Amino acid sequence: MDGWQRFLLFSILWLIFAPIYASYSGSSKVAAAANKEPAGRRKLATGNPGSISIDCGVDEDYFDENIGLLYKSDRDFISSGENHDAESGSTSLEAFVERQSLELHHVNDSIYRSKFGSLRVARRFQLSYTNGMIFRYKDDVFHRIWHTLRLTNSIWVNATPEIQPQEINDSYKLPIEVLRTTAQPKNDLDSLAYSDSFSCVQSCNFYVYFHFAEIVETPHDQRRVFTVTLNDVNSEPISLEYLKPQTIILNTQKDIYFTIDQTSNSGLPPILNAFEILEVVELPLSPTDQADVDAIMAIMQSYNINGDDLQGDPCVPKVLSWNGLNCSYDNNPPRIISLDLSSRKLTGEIAPSLSALKAIHSLDLSYNKLTGILPNFLSELLNLTFLDLSYNELTGPVPEFLAQLPNLNTLNLTGNKLTGSIPQSLIEKFNNGTLQLSFDKNPNLCQSDSCEEKKHFLLPVVASIISILLLLLLCMLAISWRHRRQQAIAETQKSKNQTFSYSEIISITDNFKTVIGGGGFGKVYFGTLKDGTQVAIKLLSQSSNQGYKEFQAEVQHLMVVHHRNLVSLIGYSNDSHNMALVYEYMVNGNLQEHLSKKSGRILTWKERFQIAVDAAYGLEYLHNGCKPPIIHRDLKTSNILLNEKWQAKIADFGLSRAFTNENGSHVSTCPAGTFGYVDPEGDIQTIVDPRLHGEFDATSAWKAVETAFSCVSNFSIQRPDMSHVLAELQECLAIVMAVEESQTMKAGVIRSSNSLLMSHLNIDTDMAPSPR
Repeated sequence: MDGWQRFLLFSILWLIFAPIYASYSGSSKVAAAANKEPAGRRKLATGNPGSISIDCGVDEDYFDENIGLLYKSDRDFISSGENHDAESGSTSLEAFVERQSLELHHVNDSIYRSKFGSLRVARRFQLSYTNGMIFRYKDDVFHRIWHTLRLTNSIWVNATPEIQPQEINDSYKLPIEVLRTTAQPKNDLDSLAYSDSFSCVQSCNFYVYFHFAEIVETPHDQRRVFTVTLNDVNSEPISLEYLKPQTIILNTQKDIYFTIDQTSNSGLPPILNAFEILEVVELPLSPTDQADVDAIMAIMQSYNINGDDLQGDPCVPKVLSWNGLNCSYDNNPPRIISLDLSSRKLTGEIAPSLSALKAIHSLDLSYNKLTGILPNFLSELLNLTFLDLSYNELTGPVPEFLAQLPNLNTLNLTGNKLTGSIPQSLIEKFNNGTLQLSFDKNPNLCQSDSCEEKKHFLLPVVASIISILLLLLLCMLAISWRHRRQQAIAETQKSKNQTFSYSEIISITDNFKTVIGGGGFGKVYFGTLKDGTQVAIKLLSQSSNQGYKEFQAEVQHLMVVHHRNLVSLIGYSNDSHNMALVYEYMVNGNLQEHLSKKSGRILTWKERFQIAVDAAYGLEYLHNGCKPPIIHRDLKTSNILLNEKWQAKIADFGLSRAFTNENGSHVSTCPAGTFGYVDPEGDIQTIVDPRLHGEFDATSAWKAVETAFSCVSNFSIQRPDMSHVLAELQECLAIVMAVEESQTMKAGVIRSSNSLLMSHLNIDTDMAPSPR
């Protein structure tokens, strides 16, 4: 594991969360807790029909009334070691006991599809010369079970020659054994007929699937054309081609009676290979409105949003509805009324699919990177009461139609790049109290009656001021650059010649009087140079395996490494038997001391992220700014030091390796030093440093944790480089600063006709992701 990845896993988690020492009693308690029955939630399962799910670990079967699913215990499945098959559509759980495993096969939902409810197999027959035979897997890849049936007054015809599987192209994937024989009437002018009656589970509603295949080549001058009549409902005429299966579907609400008759222009009798009768079983909960489902799926696809919490029906069952949306269950079917896609890193324009959510009341797209103008299709959302588009990169004018949305009472456009003036109708709604309006931090947006005045008077003044400031800034940058360059050259020259004898080291440390730290490589002592400069001297352990020449060569290389977030190496000992490093002294000690409960000063949430960003800057410079790159190998909170301004600097990088192989590629070495500490898993609210008393932002905390764990992926190709990690931490700090600024602001008002319209939007941790 590389040093910067160890830094992200150990040091950042220590930075954000105080150490919580808790013993974990094992997964058995978790499993035991999961098996407890909530009061009023379950009922014992007693042969209820419908879908069956397996609930691993429970002692008995039960029916979950909240989501309408029937659960089967796996107790007998696991203990028996036996394997029993059950016919699809069985109406009793007794047929499913003692099954050791389940194998699922995907079936295209376009072939067996019901507009309402699910389908239960009532009959599935293959027409043959005899009754009682069964075809199933592996003949049928979908695990359907086909029983043979001989119709009255019919004869059977067998395929000659044998049909080959590659000759059949059928979406229903009917088994070759099912297609191999077909039934036709004994008398060519007669019909094929079948009747059946059922005791329906609910109201009688059936779909009948008729499967036909021409398995015998017919003369060119003869055509086989026939119709199907199901309970007085006639199909269109059916004409078959050789070895091209054809399926027709008819629906009825009665008992089954069908006939198959040849048409007047047919020269051949009717045929039938197989048929299926499927009963419609109504579901206990209506699915989400189909238009809303299509819309939300299109939205998720447009923004490439996916996840385990976005599976199945968006609203149903209620306890498993999608994360980020709310639904109304007053109507049938349920409708989506609230959608929160804030802080999802969305890019591109506002998705047109949003206009299809006709019942939506609340839409939150804040804190993303959306671009483009405010689209006209938002005017179609007539039920909208809350619209938050803040902190994106939207451009263009504020459209007039927003004032025409009849129910809109909250509009937040803060932190975009909108231009022009705010429509007077929106300002009037704000003035009369019917609309909460926020649009600050849009530099080129103004109140309508102040735009002309600002255009004529402010623009020339602002342009002049900006020009002067730019000139001054350029001058200051040039002077600063020159000064820093000269200072860097001077420091480099000084550091190259700064060597100390062992006797000088003893004098500087007052005979090693004050110990200020220590680690795997030796102790650290406080010292003072002759000119009064305070220093920290790391005396390397006598047991170090590193030779003096290797040590001297490495130090000479590191003496020229300078960065504001790296502890400066002032010099080193030239005694081959007593190797020592002389660093600048950091007044406020190391980060580990300030994260401990013994520290008298509690670092604020913002200070912790600033320290993390400082440390990431230093590490990024070691990786990308040094030639060859330097790998730290021993980053931890005790190696992150703080100066008098609480600026973080990385120490002990002088004990790292600077190396490349013959091809110039990086080579990793085993980690040295001491191991870090990883916080236990748990809800982020409960593992944050309690000394902060809840004064933190959960969004930034989650982002930091996700960044840290991305750095310790088992696959190196999935780990981000240090530049990416630095950018992620900078975003965390920006979020913290934005939230801090928002929490200190009060609701703004329009103070005069020349002032900008201000309104405050409260932002707190409730807008952050919930614990997961």
